[in-house]
Amino acid sequence: VCAKLGIAEYAYSNYPDNRLDIISLLDKCKYVEQNVDFEPNLIFTHHPDCLNIDHEIVYRTTVTVFRPQTKKEQTILSYAVPSSTDYNPRSNFYYDVGATYNIKMECLIENYATEMRPHPHSRSYENIENLMKTSGAEIGVSYAEKFELIRSTR
Repeated sequence: VCAKLGIAEYAYSNYPDNRLDIISLLDKCKYVEQNVDFEPNLIFTHHPDCLNIDHEIVYRTTVTVFRPQTKKEQTILSYAVPSSTDYNPRSNFYYDVGATYNIKMECLIENYATEMRPHPHSRSYENIENLMKTSGAEIGVSYAEKFELIRSTR
């Protein structure tokens, strides 16, 4: 995914899947602080009401690490994950993804095939595309993603 998006520098941990709750919040925050050596002005994270425990904890870690301690502009957007947050999304921010639609679909096919389900499941390729089309139609573009604005110091 990073290669497709043109991201050359990244870090990832080897934490156990669906078990982030067994690792202290402090340890997870320290990991992020040690691996992010700049102050991002735009941060994407999971939605706080996600049904997946790891997603919920990633959100909490994100807002803990990136507290608004500096006077720099910073925006945190949370996103919904189909079949994990689609029962409780609170979208109030849209992002036009028309230019990156093909990249997203390629990344889903290449990296998340085992996570995808047959239509009409909410995590099917067809539904992902339909969600982007519907979100896009709500703001007058071909494809969009919905987010919840968590904090913005702009």
